[in-house]
Amino acid sequence: MSHYLKVTNLENNLIWKKEITSKEEFNEVQDYFLKGKTTVSWIRATLYPVRTNKNLTTDLFLPTVINHALKIQNCVGKIFAIIGATILDLATLPIRMITVISRTIFNITLKPAPMYKYLKDQGVDPKLLANESVFVKLSSDCEYALAIEDQPGKFHQEVKNGRNWQKRHLNFIEVPYYEGSEFITGGIKDPVTKEQVVSYKPRIV
Repeated sequence: MSHYLKVTNLENNLIWKKEITSKEEFNEVQDYFLKGKTTVSWIRATLYPVRTNKNLTTDLFLPTVINHALKIQNCVGKIFAIIGATILDLATLPIRMITVISRTIFNITLKPAPMYKYLKDQGVDPKLLANESVFVKLSSDCEYALAIEDQPGKFHQEVKNGRNWQKRHLNFIEVPYYEGSEFITGGIKDPVTKEQVVSYKPRIV
C-alpha cells in the first residue's frame, strides 16, 4: 500500500510532496501530523507576546488589534472591535513589556514541532519551512464499499479502490489563535476521477 504526504504554505504557492512506501515511516509521519504546536488564545496573548520572531512588534504592541480586530469582515463590527482592542492592547502593554524577555527565552529553547524537524531532514525548501503554519495532507490507498441499487429496494456492494486522506493546519511554532487554525478535514476520493466519495471530519485527540 502506498502512502502520500503533501505540505503547502497557506497561500498554496509552495508545495512539497513525497510518496512514502515504508509503513514504519508513514506511522511516524502520522504521529507528527497530530503534534503541531498550539494556538494561543487572544486573552493569553494580551499577557505576553506569543511570537518573538519577525512578528514580535505585532504581538508586543497591538496583538488584539492586528491578529483579531482587523480580520473581522463586518465593517461596523470591525470599527467597534478596533476601538475596544486598541484600549485593551494599550492597557495590557506594560505587562507584555515585562514578559517579553522571558517569552523570548522560552521561544528560543522551545523545540520545533516534530513535523518541522522531519521536513527539514527531508531537505524541504527553506522558504516553506520559514512559514509559521502550513497545510499538511496525508493520504493512503484503500478500498471502500459502494452500495449499487439494482432495482428499487435491492442493492449489491461493489468494492472499489480509493484514497483515504486527512488534511489540517499544522503550526511549526506557537502562534496566536486565528480563524481556521483548528481546520482539519478528511474523506475518501476516487484516485482516477478525484471525485469525493466519502467526507468526514477527523478528530485529533
